[in-house]
Amino acid sequence: MSAIFNYGLFAILYKGFGVYYVLSSGLGYLAGLIAGYFLNKSWTYRGQASAGRSYLMPYLAGYGVSLVASLLFLRFIVESGFTGPLIGNVLALGLSTVMNFAGTNWLVFTKQPSDDSYA
Repeated sequence: MSAIFNYGLFAILYKGFGVYYVLSSGLGYLAGLIAGYFLNKSWTYRGQASAGRSYLMPYLAGYGVSLVASLLFLRFIVESGFTGPLIGNVLALGLSTVMNFAGTNWLVFTKQPSDDSYA
């Protein structure tokens, strides 16, 4: 869902307002990040997330790495002539989706052992 939101904002900024494609992609990514955090914590990983625990800092760190990687990838494939920004952003979004899934699943929303599991 956040990927659709991400790409939608990218397309509006890039095609509708003529904003530089890398900046449009970054802004779309940040909007998707915000939506994704709340969706992941309350829906996707609700069985793994502790109610009173904040996951924001590790989430932002993982997504920050993914953002840099996807923007570098996007710029490389567009500037090298492989594809245009609209298709390039789809490919970059695919890369960041895989990276974000791995980060959120294995590093951020990890199951915490319960106290009674060691009894």
